[in-house]
Amino acid sequence: MRPQILSDLFSRIGVKEIWIKLGQQARLQSFFETADAGKAQKDATKFLNDFMEIRNKVAHPSGSFQWPDTRTVMNHIDFLKC
Repeated sequence: MRPQILSDLFSRIGVKEIWIKLGQQARLQSFFETADAGKAQKDATKFLNDFMEIRNKVAHPSGSFQWPDTRTVMNHIDFLKC
């Protein structure tokens, strides 16, 4: 799901500003190699949007498509675990 959709879903159960809170997490900051919560938040939402673009290209291929390499896939898995 896209970051805004996740934010909307979490707000429905009372968790407001989920991306701000996630940006403050040391594990996410470590993943993006920053100590700045705002940068971690921005990087995380961009990363998730980029991931969703790749996901959509895989799910709905049109024309030529270059599959992500193993390193990229592993990086996405590490992000989702984080």
